[in-house]
Amino acid sequence: MINPSDWAHLAAAPHDAIPLAVWLWLKLDPMGRGPFDVDWIAHDLYPPETPDWEAAKDEVLGHVLALMDAGFLSTYKADGREWLLLLHPLRVDMRGVTIRTPEPESPWTSVAMGRGGARERARERVRAENGARAAAWDAVQAGREETPERPTRPLRMDAPPRYCSKHMPHGPGQKKCGPCRDTRLDQDEWLESRVYEQKLADYYEQTDDWEGRADGPGDEPW
Repeated sequence: MINPSDWAHLAAAPHDAIPLAVWLWLKLDPMGRGPFDVDWIAHDLYPPETPDWEAAKDEVLGHVLALMDAGFLSTYKADGREWLLLLHPLRVDMRGVTIRTPEPESPWTSVAMGRGGARERARERVRAENGARAAAWDAVQAGREETPERPTRPLRMDAPPRYCSKHMPHGPGQKKCGPCRDTRLDQDEWLESRVYEQKLADYYEQTDDWEGRADGPGDEPW
């Protein structure tokens, strides 16, 4: 259980790193120790619908470094791997508790050396991941041939006028005009016909159905 006095140990920590600190309090063992596994932390700390797990893991690394700089967290090496070590673990009842994480070889020297070692490893990992992403993106871009596409001519540029000759080009405004109504209907019919013609051409290209038949109302191929 987190007591009010425990929060004082996070006074120097950045606000956005505090959720990770709380997670470490609750997830590490009673001695404040656990594996330094960024993938495990990210997938347990962030929601399943997180869109970019690489960015989430980079954020976890940044928050780990911030908590180390704030004097809340350190790391040490044991059993051939790196472990997290809370400098201010929660006070818990240890009766009947079995601790399975390895002991630091020397708590004082591991704290000093762990901070620098973890920071450098974190930076190396971030640089490597960023380099890998950049290389993958360059490979994708190199495989693409930039072929300019000719723009499609808007149908309205070839359509009949929308207003009568008296009210071109802005229309009659609030006034009612019978010839404007007729020309507008003509333009709408022309546009609908051209759109249908293009859809029908696309259908024939996709299906190779060139035998054709007279399509009637309700017989559209889509």
